[in-house]
Amino acid sequence: MGSSGYTRGVHEEETVDLLDYAKRLTRFVVPAGIVALVVMVIAVAFGFAAKPQYHMKAHVLVRPGKVVDQERSPAEADMLSRTMRTFVALADLPQLTEEAAKHTQGKYDSKQVAAMTDIFWGGGSFLLAIQATASTEEDSKMLSNAMADALVKLGPDLLKGDSEGTPHMAVVEKAKQDEEMPAPKTRMDAIIPGAAAGIVAGVLVAMVLEYRSSRRQRKQLSAEAGPVGTGSGAPRDPS
Repeated sequence: MGSSGYTRGVHEEETVDLLDYAKRLTRFVVPAGIVALVVMVIAVAFGFAAKPQYHMKAHVLVRPGKVVDQERSPAEADMLSRTMRTFVALADLPQLTEEAAKHTQGKYDSKQVAAMTDIFWGGGSFLLAIQATASTEEDSKMLSNAMADALVKLGPDLLKGDSEGTPHMAVVEKAKQDEEMPAPKTRMDAIIPGAAAGIVAGVLVAMVLEYRSSRRQRKQLSAEAGPVGTGSGAPRDPS
């Protein structure tokens, strides 16, 4: 019983201490609220300024002229690797991006196409992935498909005369919205994290102010009490 009563008393004391600490923090509700509001506004404004980003991919089938089978020899595998890596390196080629820009009906120029698209190869396969990133789904689709079409049109000529032979190319999958792809973040998504950041900042400010206030009070009490062992309480000589 004694142990149980002691434990209960400790828990009650801790609860009282926490409640007392929370009450002390409320003394700084005004500065903490101002900081919380400022941080919240900045965070939300930053989120609203950010544009959503859509990523779309089209796929191009590439068969190097001298590689005719998936069951290829090491020499053919090396030949395929060189061909695919060459196409990946051509992603920023002005001739290619200018052709892709023509497929955007004048909405994007060659430099914009180069900045917003890229070519990837996963290794081992005959497929190239052409990815585009834009702030709208339609623009992302358009850019990805435009680059894919340009690559199919110019790719064979770009490697014509190469030792691997002229590749055969075709777009096998146009860019489209993937049903499993999560929707891009919108401006409204900034409100909850912005509010959370503001609340955390406000609480931290209140805790810092409370710490400084308590420290200042302890110093004042210590100064008023005077040095230990001195004062009116010192024993007198009875004689």
